[in-house]
Amino acid sequence: MDKTILASIITAISVILSAIITSIFSYKFRNHENSNSNKEQISFPLTLTKQDWDKNLRGWRCPVLNTPGAIITSLFILGDRIENTKYEILYDLSFIRWIPDDTPKETTITISLTKRLTPMASTLRWKTMSISLIVFCFLSVIIPMNYLPHSYLSNNYNENCNSIMPSIMSPENNTQVSTPIEIKGSVSSIPKNMFLWAVVYNPNSQTYGNFQPINIDKKSKKWEKKINLLGGKIGNEYLIYLILANNKGDQALSNNISKARKSLPMNGEGMSKCCHISVYLDNY
Repeated sequence: MDKTILASIITAISVILSAIITSIFSYKFRNHENSNSNKEQISFPLTLTKQDWDKNLRGWRCPVLNTPGAIITSLFILGDRIENTKYEILYDLSFIRWIPDDTPKETTITISLTKRLTPMASTLRWKTMSISLIVFCFLSVIIPMNYLPHSYLSNNYNENCNSIMPSIMSPENNTQVSTPIEIKGSVSSIPKNMFLWAVVYNPNSQTYGNFQPINIDKKSKKWEKKINLLGGKIGNEYLIYLILANNKGDQALSNNISKARKSLPMNGEGMSKCCHISVYLDNY
């Protein structure tokens, strides 16, 4: 199986496992917090003075209402509990509007927190578990990839493959073609001192051949190349790869343009597989 496919499978499994484990931890964490909140409810008094009074809205600014789960259970003026018909609690504005025409000098309210504030230790513990899961997913993909079977090309990974975003747009994968075949594609850019090549692999003879350098149009970032599919029979499969090579790899490929080989020049040193398609020979 192709290394890219195996890596994709491992990535998908890792993401699924991460989602399951995260859901389990999240569920247990919420249940723990909810059970604690059922056991404890915090209530406390708060005095609002003329400094909190807003003469335009006629009421008191009460920032504590921004606290999740905070509600006002009662309001007192000079020790007397005030009927709730004389004031209006605007939770969205964190404001207590006074309805009568008079202006009290101050008021004392009682606040109850219906949601338990999460302790810093619990928050840090939850964040640590989340980060650990992310690291686990990363390692579960990277480590197995180092032990996957070699693909047809070099298994020397080059991060530049991701940065150039190469693609073969034509012909489509798993289609029948005639030889010579015209392949077309695009890239986002090519890093300095890196070169793009097209390589044909014949699975029947297990040989690489027809190494072709690719010239990229600077404006459109597109390219096209004609390649012969030789040494096979009608119906045979061919794999066409894009290889990103450094200076050393580029020189090795240039020295072997017309040669068929059982392996890549220099065993693929200085070269990285970026993408490939499969085609089937229809006629010559």
